[in-house]
Amino acid sequence: LAYHGYVVDSPTHRAFFSSLGLGDLPEAVIAVPLVHDNRLLGIIMAYGDESLKDPQHLETVQRAAEFLTEAMQNSLVKKAA
Repeated sequence: LAYHGYVVDSPTHRAFFSSLGLGDLPEAVIAVPLVHDNRLLGIIMAYGDESLKDPQHLETVQRAAEFLTEAMQNSLVKKAA
C-alpha cells in the first residue's frame, strides 16, 4: 500500500535520508510501490515540506506509479515477443 504522511524520527530513517544527501528528515513523504504480477518491482518516493501532505500530491504520485508500472509491463511483453 502507498504511504502518505510524516516520517518518524528514527536512526534507520535518519541513515536512509542522509544517504540521499539530506541533513534533516523531510516534513512529508509519499511512497508508492510498483507492483506487477504480485511482485514488488520498486518504489516511487517523493519527499518535501508540509505542502506535500496535500492529497492531490498523493494522487499525482500514484498516477506516475501506474504509468511506470504499465510502461515496464509493456516493455516486458515486447521483449518476450
